[in-house]
Amino acid sequence: MQKTGLMLIAVLSLFLLSRLPADSCTVFQLKAGDGALIVGRSMEFAADLKYDIIVVPKNKAYASPGPGGTEGLAWKTRYGYVGMASFGMDYSLSDGMNEKGLALGVLWFEADAKWQDVAPGESKRALAQTMLGDWILGNCAGVDDVKREIRKLKVFKHTDPTAKLSPPVHIIVYDAKNGCIVIEYEDGTCRIYDNPLGFMTNAPRFPWQMTNLRQYVNLTSEIPGPYEVAGVTFSATGHGAGMFGLPGDFTPPSRFVRLAAFTRFADKQPDAERTLNLAQHILNTFDIPSGLVTDISPDKKTVTKETTQWATFRDLTNLILYFKTYDNQNLRKIQARFLGNVCKTHPDVRNTRNCYRHYRSSALNMNILETRGTEGENSGRARQQVICLLASTDSDKPTAFNQTAVKY
Repeated sequence: MQKTGLMLIAVLSLFLLSRLPADSCTVFQLKAGDGALIVGRSMEFAADLKYDIIVVPKNKAYASPGPGGTEGLAWKTRYGYVGMASFGMDYSLSDGMNEKGLALGVLWFEADAKWQDVAPGESKRALAQTMLGDWILGNCAGVDDVKREIRKLKVFKHTDPTAKLSPPVHIIVYDAKNGCIVIEYEDGTCRIYDNPLGFMTNAPRFPWQMTNLRQYVNLTSEIPGPYEVAGVTFSATGHGAGMFGLPGDFTPPSRFVRLAAFTRFADKQPDAERTLNLAQHILNTFDIPSGLVTDISPDKKTVTKETTQWATFRDLTNLILYFKTYDNQNLRKIQARFLGNVCKTHPDVRNTRNCYRHYRSSALNMNILETRGTEGENSGRARQQVICLLASTDSDKPTAFNQTAVKY
């Protein structure tokens, strides 16, 4: 059964890699009147990648494989972080935020994206592209750190043996000081773009997406006035006419244009709570119900239907990650401000190793994967409650609807 499952994953992976429109992730940032920063992101995919939420402490050891079976870059995390992983792995994050308010999104990109070459003698600087998000969250406090430190790496193409994927991706990074950059690898070169607009989708490349916005400078939230031709007066047919021409399909360029319009014209909210509400309203307009985006393989036997599998909303100012899933639209939260103290050992505990545990709840439709830096669940401070999964956002206690709380 396990072998059959792995074969199915491999088949789906090859199919999805050849059908790039099957990924429609969307990410954007809003700034509240009081300066709070909220980042919203949706994950659309056609295959069930068995997502987990993982919590990673400081000082967790990671080691990247190198090209050709060599040993690659090794590091210990400087910062604790929380994020989304797949297939039960405690690495290869697609989304996350660390204790300093640095957040990132890893999104599907161009199939011809070319990663860096690793020359002989450079293996200790080699980082698999599947672990780039982990390295950023664990080592960087701001976008300036990312810009400086990533130049020291050689990020190469790697096929993960667990996921059976070698994803072509690009990354958007935010920090708590309102910094935002986009990282894309092209022709073996790491290209970093400042992103003052604060949003991103998928292919084509970021500079093309920015240039394409020039086609939509006519969009406005105002109703066009009437005009007269040959004695006949023509009036707009209704509210929203100023947005005529706004693309409504699910392709990455169309979603990029819609993000530009929504983030420009939506009323700025005064604080984090109301900006979180606004972010949900915006992201809901990009939601993909099952059946609207379908891929059929050449043999007509494999059919995949893309859906919005989950969405996150990260409060970079107050260090809170909110999330919801396709089957559970109730918003729940993880308080990332506690991550600096996660998994500290009790003075009497001397035996340490890296380990993790799963928490599964049918109500959540998503695992909570606790990545620990200490052995034993009764390790002193490790039992403090640092995660609270909520059906609403106005309480720090589990609600009657969802009484799942994860404790360390």
